[in-house]
Amino acid sequence: MIKDLDELGGVDWGALSHAWGAADDVPDLLRRLVGPDPRGRADALGELRGTVHRHGDVFDGTVAAIPFLLAVAGDARVPDRAGVLRLLAGIGGATRREDPGPDCTAARAAVAGAAPLLLRLLDDADPEVRRAVPAALLVQRGDAGPALAALRARLAVEPDADVRGALAAAVAGLGRLAAAGLVSGVDPIAAGAWFAGWLTAPDPAGAQVRGRLTAVADLVGTAPEALAGDLVPVVAGLLRADLEAADQALPALRVSRVEDLTDLVSPARLDGPVAAAGSRDALVEDLSMSLRERVEDRVELLTCLLAAGAPAARSAALRPALGLIGYWRGDYTGLVTLLGAQLTDGRLAGRAALVLEHLDALAAPATDALADAVMSAAPASPYGDGPPPWVVTWPGWEPTVGPTLWALAALHDDRALPAVRAVLDRDVPVRGAGPLVTRYATTAPDLLATLRRRCTAQAGSAAAGHRRLLALLATALGPAAAEAVPELLAGPIDPVTANALGRIGPDAAAAVPALRGMLDRDDGVEAVVAVVLWQVTGEAGQAVELLARHLDDPWDATAGVADAAGRLGPAGAALEAPLRALVDADDDRVHVAAARALWRITGDAETPLPVLARLWTARPARRAEIAAHLAAIGPAARALRDLAAAEARQPFRHSAALNGWSSRQVALDVALLRDCRTILDATG
Repeated sequence: MIKDLDELGGVDWGALSHAWGAADDVPDLLRRLVGPDPRGRADALGELRGTVHRHGDVFDGTVAAIPFLLAVAGDARVPDRAGVLRLLAGIGGATRREDPGPDCTAARAAVAGAAPLLLRLLDDADPEVRRAVPAALLVQRGDAGPALAALRARLAVEPDADVRGALAAAVAGLGRLAAAGLVSGVDPIAAGAWFAGWLTAPDPAGAQVRGRLTAVADLVGTAPEALAGDLVPVVAGLLRADLEAADQALPALRVSRVEDLTDLVSPARLDGPVAAAGSRDALVEDLSMSLRERVEDRVELLTCLLAAGAPAARSAALRPALGLIGYWRGDYTGLVTLLGAQLTDGRLAGRAALVLEHLDALAAPATDALADAVMSAAPASPYGDGPPPWVVTWPGWEPTVGPTLWALAALHDDRALPAVRAVLDRDVPVRGAGPLVTRYATTAPDLLATLRRRCTAQAGSAAAGHRRLLALLATALGPAAAEAVPELLAGPIDPVTANALGRIGPDAAAAVPALRGMLDRDDGVEAVVAVVLWQVTGEAGQAVELLARHLDDPWDATAGVADAAGRLGPAGAALEAPLRALVDADDDRVHVAAARALWRITGDAETPLPVLARLWTARPARRAEIAAHLAAIGPAARALRDLAAAEARQPFRHSAALNGWSSRQVALDVALLRDCRTILDATG
């Protein structure tokens, strides 16, 4: 049914709803949609998307708006009708295979019922309208034969390359709907074969390339499975040819905030792109994401682009490469090697380095390229084109470790050491230098002297920053760092410093008075300090007493307290009962730490296994922590061997942040898989 806007008053909009409540503002938005002001029309369309179809949702107010939206789409006097048609396609479910509720079902029926109008609009004078119609036809269910025939007929006479692409994509989309049993009147095999032939026809001219890429872009949103494996190389070749033909120069890399570096390469969410809409970068990213677990196809796509001559083609593959490697497991040797090769191109080095920085051990195929980049880099500078510096300087902000140095150090490559030494021997401590210290603690003993000297030479916040780095190094070195006790005691003792003193052990006896002074705190730190005092003095009584009090209090029984108890080992035998209670507590955040502490104190690794098995299944993001414990207990983990074996076969990284990006997610997954292999070896 199509209703004229004059009939808006016949709907009780106040009784209907949209994303923000009552739908009584919809009539005004619909009227503005046909108004004389272009900005007003655009704003009205944007507000409709954000109310009646926010995040793809459909409401009863949405359903009531459909007849009026159809009237607008069919009125040739109204400009900007293509946007209305795209909104109708979304509301009607062009990208939905199932309708999750009655409003969605009603919306699909309303849009599909306007098929005569939509088929007529295939011949509209406005190419933008013709471009938008094919996707709207994919809302159909039942007999789609007439729609298929109309699409093919229009394709035979359509002069516009982008419209031809949209028509071809809709033919492929109907074929996929038929394969899923959602429409009739379409032979899915014939439709797929026709689309493959159309996409792979030889020697496409420039306009034809654009049209074929338009088809790919449409399929990404509606039916990515239509891009069968053998078509991915074709699509990659089209993208590469298009980007090389454009020969667009990459803009100079200029960033002014630390966050800008993250924004340059952080992968898009799994449910949508973040690159500029309509750009080739957006198409590459969206196409790669739509292929999901088809890792080999995605590698082939991105490898083709990274091997291109045009910098724009290679640049377009960088963020999608991190999105692929960061979320899905696979063999990325060739892809990472090509990422490393970009470090020699001044226009791409800074961008590629930001990808490699996040790959942890998976950056190994690029090790030599990273080492060359580090050795040719400036010691310190703002971030820009060319090899990133060892230290990135920022206006009004702390300096940070450069990404190539970070990536090379993550591989524990000794070629990073000259840069690491220089980074640590600066007046102002470098943000993010902590991991550099711990990675080279045993291979570069001179770092201890460097940091001790810096702690003495600097004052104020600079000295505090150097003391923190010294504490991290002392924690890694243990008793070998005894000479650093005076510098560690030169400032306030925080938990990091306290842990370092505990690792040093009896040689940190000079810290005992200061540590005893911290036992009166009531924020959980005193429990950790009590354990540190035991490590230094050998007296466990006070630590056991404090830890018992915390473990018996639901508010204080944190994972940190449980871990502190575990450090006591057999000396904490009196804590067995509260730790067993924590293993079965309602708060699953403490289960793993309690199980770990129970094992360290009593040697009982098997009792907590059923709880850990349930947590493994219920909280996939906790698997890295659980696997590390299971790897530590060795053969006692045999009952959970099948979980480790199944995890090793999974394609998705459970450490991945579904709605964002964590710089640690690859490193966590690498550790998870390593621990799963250890479990399998120990329990085989």
